[in-house]
Amino acid sequence: MPQSSSKNKNDSTATPVSATATAPAMKPPNDVIAGAAGRAISQSTIHPIDTIKVRMQTGGLMRGGGFLKNAQSLYRGVGGAGTGAGIAIGTYYAFYGSTLRLLRDHMGLPIGTAAFAAGATGAVGSSVVKVPLAVCIRSVQAGVYPNFITAAREISGAAGVR
Repeated sequence: MPQSSSKNKNDSTATPVSATATAPAMKPPNDVIAGAAGRAISQSTIHPIDTIKVRMQTGGLMRGGGFLKNAQSLYRGVGGAGTGAGIAIGTYYAFYGSTLRLLRDHMGLPIGTAAFAAGATGAVGSSVVKVPLAVCIRSVQAGVYPNFITAAREISGAAGVR
């Protein structure tokens, strides 16, 4: 984008500043990887707090000797939660980026409209991954299953893929 030079405003050789802004070029693999890594880290950080919330909702906070005795159990399932959150948000960014490019570049929609529609598409697309992962994560946090893999295997075996 051209910028103004530091010359006098009355000088006709000054380069004008562009009046229209363009959206930066998207880098889908970078967006997906960065989004997935960021979400995995944030999910791992808030996992113990989320576990307390789930246990309070299920009445299992004081089970097995009390809160402080089981503080280590607050991290049970953190690997699956972090990985699952990273996969889910990576899926969101993949849908979002692809849809945004399609709507903006091939259909000529304004960037605001395209971004809104791409966000909705990303949310719907990632829910195919996010919802089953959330069921498994909450089941581990509530103490129903010992780990994420067991939860996924048992739940999908009992309910099947829908």
